[in-house]
Amino acid sequence: MNLDDLPELCSKAVKEVGIPDLLSLRSSTLGQDCRLSSAEVRQARQLLLTEAHRVLVPISAHSLQLESERADSSLAPLSLCCPALDALLSGGVPRRGLTELAGESGSGKTQLCLQLALEAARVTGQAAVYICTEDAFPVRRLEQMRRARRLPADVTDRILIEHVPDVEGLQACCERRVPQLAGRRPLCALIVDSVAAQFRCQYEQGEGGRRALDLQRLGAALRRLSRQHHLAVLCVNQVTAVVAPDGAEAGGGGGITPALGLAWSSQLTTRLTAARTGYSRADSVPPSRLMQLSVASAPHLAPDTVHFRVGPAGVEGVTVTEATPLVRLTD
Repeated sequence: MNLDDLPELCSKAVKEVGIPDLLSLRSSTLGQDCRLSSAEVRQARQLLLTEAHRVLVPISAHSLQLESERADSSLAPLSLCCPALDALLSGGVPRRGLTELAGESGSGKTQLCLQLALEAARVTGQAAVYICTEDAFPVRRLEQMRRARRLPADVTDRILIEHVPDVEGLQACCERRVPQLAGRRPLCALIVDSVAAQFRCQYEQGEGGRRALDLQRLGAALRRLSRQHHLAVLCVNQVTAVVAPDGAEAGGGGGITPALGLAWSSQLTTRLTAARTGYSRADSVPPSRLMQLSVASAPHLAPDTVHFRVGPAGVEGVTVTEATPLVRLTD
């Protein structure tokens, strides 16, 4: 089927999202990605089906198998090169859709992001884009990890750093800057550390509606990048306390939930959470705080949790069972 032969409305939708998504995704989701109204999306879908029935011929099972193999190779998840974490994630961070990593400060979120960037650049030979919205990029820590992992020096040449100061800068980076980079060189991953920074402080009271629209716009841009360029998109999020109706924090003072609410969570494909524990394995010398990485929600993963710790080379999985001796940390 030649796109030039399709009606303009249908051709625009196909170029934006591709034929499979146009035929399968909800009209509201497609409208955000294509910048079309729901009615226009439905019209484009009907025009495509009409044209397909006119020109398409049956496809062989062998051709379908070849197409499936090509898709599988380009959409293989990006490994963290940590057996415990890769097993939890069924191979690594998926290269389709949005993956969120939420957690409190000091729970290892940035360490996981740095390790993904390093290993993705090493394994694929492609570039990883790292967008910083809070602090300066931790270049010394990245170099420490590279040396400890004995990776070649040129691997960090394939980690492209962007600093953005506000929501507008983040939108512009995802809608214009990253597509420009993808047009110049192959990309494998896009990491946003973090998506919550500006969205939690840049809006005044009563601007919840505008914030929700901006979050939906950002989510649509990130999904489009993932789909069009087969990127693993990992977004770091902060957490906020859950307040019970009586004013006390839920659960007696320990309840937390990822920030940004439903407007953001509805954009996600996979939600992971990281957490600090107050313990170290008794055989760790010196003591090393245990962290947890959990699958909160994902269409392809079962809810589960693994322990890890942070060292000079990055994160490494730690086996913890009921019989594992632990020591409580004082700080």
